[in-house]
Amino acid sequence: MIFRLSIALMCFTGAAHALCTDAEKVLMSCTLKGGTKTLDVCHQHGEARYRYGPRNDNPELEMTEWIGDLEYYPWSGAGSSIYEEIGFYNGDIRYAVWTSVDRNPEVNYPFRGGVTVTKADQTLADLKCDTGSVTARINDLFDQKQIEGVCWNEETFSWRLCN
Repeated sequence: MIFRLSIALMCFTGAAHALCTDAEKVLMSCTLKGGTKTLDVCHQHGEARYRYGPRNDNPELEMTEWIGDLEYYPWSGAGSSIYEEIGFYNGDIRYAVWTSVDRNPEVNYPFRGGVTVTKADQTLADLKCDTGSVTARINDLFDQKQIEGVCWNEETFSWRLCN
C-alpha cells in the first residue's frame, strides 16, 4: 500500500521537547518561536493529545480526542512532498498540525512541520516549527485508527468504520 512508503521517510527525530509523558508515544513534536514554545501531539490508550506551550513547562493549550474521531489526512501518494495533517478542534477553532518532507533524496530541504489555526475560512495563526526541531511519526495514526475500528477508503480518500 502506498501509505506504507512514507514510514521510512516520516520517522525523523529532532530534539526532545518534554510535553509528552514517558508513557505516551510521540506523533509530532517540535519547538517554535526560537525554542521558547513547544508543540506536541502524542497518543496513548486510543486517545491523541495536542499540547502547546512554553518549553519544559505546563501547556497553555491541551486537547484530547479519541483516535477514531480524530481528523487525519495521510499522504495521498502524489506530489513532490510527503505531507500529512492532523486536525484538532477547540469549539469552532481548528488546529491543523502538519508535517512535510521532500520526496527527492537529492533535495536538501529540512523536515518541516507546524500548526495552522483557523476559524471558518479565516487563518488566526500559522506557526512553523523551528528548523531541525521536528520529530514526526504521524503515519503511526494510520494503524492506530484501524486498531480503533476506523479504516481508510482509498476510493473516497476518507475514513469509515471497518467492516
